[in-house]
Amino acid sequence: MCYKIWETFTKKGKFEEGIDYYTKPLNSNISKFGNHHLFIGIGYNNLGSVYFKKGEYDSALEYYLKSLEIYIKRLGRNHPTIAICYNHIGGVYREKGLYDTAIEYYTDALEIRLKILDKEDIDIVSS
Repeated sequence: MCYKIWETFTKKGKFEEGIDYYTKPLNSNISKFGNHHLFIGIGYNNLGSVYFKKGEYDSALEYYLKSLEIYIKRLGRNHPTIAICYNHIGGVYREKGLYDTAIEYYTDALEIRLKILDKEDIDIVSS
């Protein structure tokens, strides 16, 4: 799935096209690989991103949490992808005005990055 296509739909305000663009292959991949394959986690994350851009934070959170569950099962708790997912979830809580919860997720992302990345890495700075 091409990020640039989704990004273009989003910039044009065509969120439903973005949702369709990710939903169809996600459903196909669920049929092929089951509910816990990394492809499914990626699909859920992509849908979460569309809903986030659309301002539908509860839907974004739902998909981000589904992707997080799969990522943890497949990659373990200390993987860079988990840190990215925690940042996405933190962003949802920040937009919902739930700042303490957002900080918890941002902190979790930072802790993972401190364990696995060089202290000068740009991802640590961004956290």
